[in-house]
Amino acid sequence: MSIKVVELDSNYLYRYIGDDELEFIRRNGVIYSKNPMGTYFTTLFTNDSQKAMMYLSLSSPPRYRISY
Repeated sequence: MSIKVVELDSNYLYRYIGDDELEFIRRNGVIYSKNPMGTYFTTLFTNDSQKAMMYLSLSSPPRYRISY
């Protein structure tokens, strides 16, 4: 059983991403979103993809969390 962790205001910046964005980062070496409003980071730390979707209004569950 894994423990669900949620910290709303950590001291680090995170981005929750899927397979396509991870592949883009690996190929190009940059973190970049196709969102015309910009690339967003958050201080939210969680290992629960459903909580990330809820708190960040994501359209699909993230598979990865990257830190900056």
